[in-house]
Amino acid sequence: MTDRLPLRVVKVGGSLFGFAPLPQSLRRWLAAQAPAQNILIAGGGALADAVRHADDCFQLGDAAAHDLAVRAMSVSARVLATILPEATLVEDVRDAVCGSRLAGCGLRDAACGLPASGRSDGQGATGVSPVQGATAGLSGSTQSSVPSLALRASIEGPSATDTRHNAGAPIILDVESFLRDVEPAMPGEALPRNWGVTSDSIAARVAVALDADELVLLKSRLPSGTLDALVAGRYVDRYFPRAVRPLGSVRCVDLRTATFPQTAIVTKPIT
Repeated sequence: MTDRLPLRVVKVGGSLFGFAPLPQSLRRWLAAQAPAQNILIAGGGALADAVRHADDCFQLGDAAAHDLAVRAMSVSARVLATILPEATLVEDVRDAVCGSRLAGCGLRDAACGLPASGRSDGQGATGVSPVQGATAGLSGSTQSSVPSLALRASIEGPSATDTRHNAGAPIILDVESFLRDVEPAMPGEALPRNWGVTSDSIAARVAVALDADELVLLKSRLPSGTLDALVAGRYVDRYFPRAVRPLGSVRCVDLRTATFPQTAIVTKPIT
Protein backbone atom coordinates (compact mmCIF):
# COMPACT_ATOMS: atom_id res chain seq x y z
CA MET A 1 0.00 0.00 0.00
CA THR A 2 1.46 3.39 -0.95
CA ASP A 3 1.95 6.15 1.58
CA ARG A 4 -0.25 9.19 1.07
CA LEU A 5 0.18 12.72 2.33
CA PRO A 6 -2.21 13.90 5.03
CA LEU A 7 -4.76 16.45 3.91
CA ARG A 8 -4.88 19.78 5.76
CA VAL A 9 -7.59 22.39 5.19
CA VAL A 10 -6.36 25.86 6.17
CA LYS A 11 -8.72 28.80 6.49
CA VAL A 12 -6.87 32.10 5.97
CA GLY A 13 -8.86 34.60 8.00
CA GLY A 14 -10.30 37.63 6.30
CA SER A 15 -8.66 39.99 8.83
CA LEU A 16 -5.26 38.83 7.57
CA PHE A 17 -5.91 40.44 4.18
CA GLY A 18 -5.17 43.76 5.89
CA PHE A 19 -1.85 42.38 7.20
CA ALA A 20 0.95 43.43 4.83
CA PRO A 21 3.36 40.61 5.80
CA LEU A 22 0.71 37.96 5.06
CA PRO A 23 2.57 36.32 2.12
CA GLN A 24 5.83 35.99 4.06
CA SER A 25 4.14 34.87 7.28
CA LEU A 26 1.98 32.32 5.49
CA ARG A 27 5.00 30.86 3.70
CA ARG A 28 6.96 30.62 6.96
CA TRP A 29 4.06 28.96 8.74
CA LEU A 30 3.49 26.45 5.94
CA ALA A 31 7.19 25.60 5.84
CA ALA A 32 7.16 24.85 9.56
CA GLN A 33 4.28 22.35 9.35
CA ALA A 34 4.47 18.60 9.01
CA PRO A 35 4.25 17.46 5.37
CA ALA A 36 0.69 17.57 4.05
CA GLN A 37 -1.33 18.67 1.06
CA ASN A 38 -2.58 22.11 2.11
CA ILE A 39 -5.95 23.33 0.81
CA LEU A 40 -6.29 27.06 1.53
CA ILE A 41 -9.69 28.72 2.00
CA ALA A 42 -9.67 32.53 1.91
CA GLY A 43 -11.97 34.47 4.22
CA GLY A 44 -14.05 37.33 2.88
CA GLY A 45 -12.62 40.04 5.15
CA ALA A 46 -13.45 43.66 4.36
CA LEU A 47 -15.14 42.60 1.11
CA ALA A 48 -17.66 40.49 3.01
CA ASP A 49 -18.07 43.34 5.51
CA ALA A 50 -19.08 45.58 2.60
CA VAL A 51 -21.78 43.07 1.68
CA ARG A 52 -22.95 43.03 5.29
CA HIS A 53 -23.18 46.83 5.24
CA ALA A 54 -25.18 46.71 2.01
CA ASP A 55 -27.51 44.16 3.58
CA ASP A 56 -28.02 46.46 6.58
CA CYS A 57 -28.83 49.36 4.25
CA PHE A 58 -30.97 47.62 1.64
CA GLN A 59 -32.27 44.43 3.35
CA LEU A 60 -30.91 42.17 0.62
CA GLY A 61 -32.25 39.05 2.31
CA ASP A 62 -30.35 36.18 3.91
CA ALA A 63 -29.77 34.04 0.82
CA ALA A 64 -28.79 36.93 -1.46
CA ALA A 65 -26.42 38.42 1.11
CA HIS A 66 -24.86 35.02 1.79
CA ASP A 67 -24.28 34.38 -1.90
CA LEU A 68 -22.67 37.80 -2.33
CA ALA A 69 -20.42 37.17 0.68
CA VAL A 70 -19.34 33.89 -0.93
CA ARG A 71 -18.49 35.89 -4.05
CA ALA A 72 -16.36 38.10 -1.79
CA MET A 73 -14.49 34.95 -0.74
CA SER A 74 -13.87 34.24 -4.42
CA VAL A 75 -12.25 37.64 -4.79
CA SER A 76 -10.16 37.02 -1.66
CA ALA A 77 -9.07 33.68 -3.11
CA ARG A 78 -7.78 35.48 -6.18
CA VAL A 79 -6.00 38.07 -4.05
CA LEU A 80 -4.35 35.21 -2.17
CA ALA A 81 -3.34 33.57 -5.44
CA THR A 82 -1.80 36.84 -6.60
CA ILE A 83 0.32 37.35 -3.49
CA LEU A 84 1.13 33.62 -3.24
CA PRO A 85 1.90 32.80 -6.88
CA GLU A 86 3.42 29.41 -6.10
CA ALA A 87 -0.05 28.20 -5.07
CA THR A 88 -2.62 26.75 -7.48
CA LEU A 89 -6.06 28.39 -7.60
CA VAL A 90 -8.91 26.00 -8.40
CA GLU A 91 -12.68 26.42 -8.68
CA ASP A 92 -13.58 22.72 -8.55
CA VAL A 93 -12.51 20.50 -5.66
CA ARG A 94 -11.57 17.77 -8.14
CA ASP A 95 -9.30 20.17 -9.99
CA ALA A 96 -7.17 20.28 -6.86
CA VAL A 97 -5.67 17.03 -8.10
CA CYS A 98 -6.04 17.55 -11.83
CA GLY A 99 -4.40 20.95 -12.23
CA SER A 100 -1.09 21.41 -14.00
CA ARG A 101 0.86 21.19 -10.73
CA LEU A 102 -0.74 17.89 -9.81
CA ALA A 103 -0.87 16.25 -13.20
CA GLY A 104 -1.17 12.50 -13.55
CA CYS A 105 -3.19 11.86 -10.41
CA GLY A 106 -6.37 10.63 -12.11
CA LEU A 107 -9.84 11.14 -10.70
CA ARG A 108 -12.24 8.39 -9.72
CA ASP A 109 -15.26 10.06 -11.28
CA ALA A 110 -16.56 6.81 -12.72
CA ALA A 111 -16.51 5.19 -9.30
CA CYS A 112 -18.41 8.00 -7.58
CA GLY A 113 -20.76 8.95 -10.40
CA LEU A 114 -19.47 12.49 -10.75
CA PRO A 115 -19.18 13.97 -14.24
CA ALA A 116 -15.78 14.93 -15.55
CA SER A 117 -14.67 18.40 -14.52
CA GLY A 118 -13.45 21.08 -16.82
CA ARG A 119 -16.06 23.81 -16.57
CA SER A 120 -16.20 26.48 -13.89
CA ASP A 121 -19.99 26.90 -14.06
CA GLY A 122 -20.72 23.82 -11.97
CA GLN A 123 -21.61 21.69 -14.99
CA GLY A 124 -19.62 18.68 -16.05
CA ALA A 125 -18.86 17.66 -19.60
CA THR A 126 -22.22 15.91 -19.76
CA GLY A 127 -24.12 19.07 -18.79
CA VAL A 128 -25.16 17.42 -15.51
CA SER A 129 -24.26 19.22 -12.30
CA PRO A 130 -22.06 17.36 -9.78
CA VAL A 131 -25.01 17.20 -7.41
CA GLN A 132 -27.17 15.43 -9.97
CA GLY A 133 -24.33 13.12 -10.95
CA ALA A 134 -23.54 12.24 -7.37
CA THR A 135 -27.11 11.30 -6.49
CA ALA A 136 -28.39 9.76 -9.72
CA GLY A 137 -29.24 6.09 -9.26
CA LEU A 138 -28.15 6.05 -5.62
CA SER A 139 -30.22 5.54 -2.53
CA GLY A 140 -29.91 5.06 1.19
CA SER A 141 -26.50 4.91 2.86
CA THR A 142 -24.68 4.56 -0.46
CA GLN A 143 -25.91 7.94 -1.63
CA SER A 144 -25.07 9.70 1.62
CA SER A 145 -21.49 8.44 1.63
CA VAL A 146 -20.63 9.45 -1.93
CA PRO A 147 -19.43 13.07 -1.58
CA SER A 148 -16.84 12.74 1.21
CA LEU A 149 -15.45 9.40 0.02
CA ALA A 150 -15.23 10.45 -3.61
CA LEU A 151 -13.66 13.81 -2.92
CA ARG A 152 -11.09 12.36 -0.53
CA ALA A 153 -10.17 9.68 -3.05
CA SER A 154 -9.72 12.38 -5.66
CA ILE A 155 -7.56 14.60 -3.49
CA GLU A 156 -5.26 11.80 -2.35
CA GLY A 157 -4.20 10.94 -5.88
CA PRO A 158 -0.67 9.50 -6.02
CA SER A 159 1.61 8.50 -3.19
CA ALA A 160 3.54 11.06 -1.19
CA THR A 161 6.71 10.03 -2.98
CA ASP A 162 5.30 10.44 -6.50
CA THR A 163 7.40 13.21 -8.07
CA ARG A 164 4.56 14.16 -10.43
CA HIS A 165 2.63 15.38 -7.39
CA ASN A 166 4.04 18.77 -6.32
CA ALA A 167 2.96 18.36 -2.73
CA GLY A 168 4.93 21.43 -1.64
CA ALA A 169 2.60 23.76 -3.54
CA PRO A 170 -0.56 24.74 -1.64
CA ILE A 171 -3.93 24.73 -3.37
CA ILE A 172 -6.28 27.69 -3.04
CA LEU A 173 -9.90 26.60 -3.36
CA ASP A 174 -12.54 29.04 -4.56
CA VAL A 175 -15.49 27.61 -2.63
CA GLU A 176 -18.36 29.00 -4.72
CA SER A 177 -18.74 25.92 -6.92
CA PHE A 178 -18.32 23.61 -3.93
CA LEU A 179 -21.14 25.35 -2.06
CA ARG A 180 -23.44 25.34 -5.07
CA ASP A 181 -22.79 21.90 -6.54
CA VAL A 182 -21.31 19.61 -3.89
CA GLU A 183 -22.16 20.72 -0.36
CA PRO A 184 -25.97 20.41 -0.69
CA ALA A 185 -25.57 16.70 -1.59
CA MET A 186 -23.40 15.90 1.42
CA PRO A 187 -24.77 13.84 4.29
CA GLY A 188 -26.01 15.72 7.31
CA GLU A 189 -27.45 19.20 7.56
CA ALA A 190 -26.61 21.54 4.70
CA LEU A 191 -25.09 24.91 5.54
CA PRO A 192 -27.73 27.61 6.02
CA ARG A 193 -27.51 30.57 3.66
CA ASN A 194 -27.43 33.38 6.20
CA TRP A 195 -24.98 35.45 8.26
CA GLY A 196 -24.74 32.65 10.82
CA VAL A 197 -22.42 30.92 8.34
CA THR A 198 -19.13 32.53 7.33
CA SER A 199 -15.84 31.23 5.98
CA ASP A 200 -15.18 29.41 9.29
CA SER A 201 -18.08 27.01 8.83
CA ILE A 202 -17.46 26.81 5.09
CA ALA A 203 -13.85 25.73 5.70
CA ALA A 204 -15.08 23.15 8.22
CA ARG A 205 -17.58 21.81 5.69
CA VAL A 206 -14.83 21.49 3.07
CA ALA A 207 -12.71 19.60 5.61
CA VAL A 208 -15.59 17.22 6.32
CA ALA A 209 -16.28 16.74 2.60
CA LEU A 210 -12.65 15.82 1.95
CA ASP A 211 -12.31 13.72 5.09
CA ALA A 212 -9.37 15.99 5.93
CA ASP A 213 -6.85 15.00 8.56
CA GLU A 214 -6.80 18.50 10.04
CA LEU A 215 -8.58 21.85 9.96
CA VAL A 216 -6.55 24.94 10.84
CA LEU A 217 -7.89 28.46 11.35
CA LEU A 218 -5.27 31.15 10.70
CA LYS A 219 -6.43 34.34 12.37
CA SER A 220 -5.17 37.60 13.89
CA ARG A 221 -5.37 36.39 17.48
CA LEU A 222 -5.83 33.27 19.57
CA PRO A 223 -9.19 32.28 21.04
CA SER A 224 -9.91 31.86 24.71
CA GLY A 225 -12.60 29.85 26.47
CA THR A 226 -14.97 27.19 25.26
CA LEU A 227 -16.29 26.76 21.75
CA ASP A 228 -19.52 28.47 22.82
CA ALA A 229 -17.46 31.37 24.19
CA LEU A 230 -15.71 31.66 20.83
CA VAL A 231 -19.09 32.08 19.17
CA ALA A 232 -20.16 34.66 21.73
CA GLY A 233 -16.90 36.56 21.20
CA ARG A 234 -17.32 36.39 17.40
CA TYR A 235 -14.07 34.50 16.96
CA VAL A 236 -16.02 31.99 14.85
CA ASP A 237 -19.50 32.15 13.33
CA ARG A 238 -22.67 30.90 15.01
CA TYR A 239 -22.91 27.70 12.97
CA PHE A 240 -19.29 26.68 13.44
CA PRO A 241 -19.83 24.39 16.48
CA ARG A 242 -22.19 22.26 14.37
CA ALA A 243 -20.05 22.34 11.24
CA VAL A 244 -16.87 21.30 13.04
CA ARG A 245 -18.31 18.47 15.17
CA PRO A 246 -17.39 15.63 12.80
CA LEU A 247 -13.75 16.73 12.87
CA GLY A 248 -13.20 16.29 16.61
CA SER A 249 -10.83 19.24 16.94
CA VAL A 250 -9.57 22.33 15.16
CA ARG A 251 -6.21 24.10 15.45
CA CYS A 252 -6.18 27.89 15.78
CA VAL A 253 -3.08 29.93 14.95
CA ASP A 254 -2.24 33.60 15.47
CA LEU A 255 -0.50 34.39 12.19
CA ARG A 256 0.22 38.02 13.06
CA THR A 257 2.61 37.05 15.86
CA ALA A 258 6.06 36.04 14.65
CA THR A 259 6.16 32.87 16.79
CA PHE A 260 2.76 31.70 15.47
CA PRO A 261 1.23 30.76 18.84
CA GLN A 262 -1.47 28.14 18.52
CA THR A 263 -4.09 26.27 20.44
CA ALA A 264 -6.36 23.31 19.77
CA ILE A 265 -10.12 23.37 20.35
CA VAL A 266 -11.78 20.06 21.07
CA THR A 267 -15.26 19.98 19.60
CA LYS A 268 -18.35 18.41 21.11
CA PRO A 269 -19.29 14.89 19.97
CA ILE A 270 -22.38 14.46 17.85
CA THR A 271 -25.33 13.37 19.98
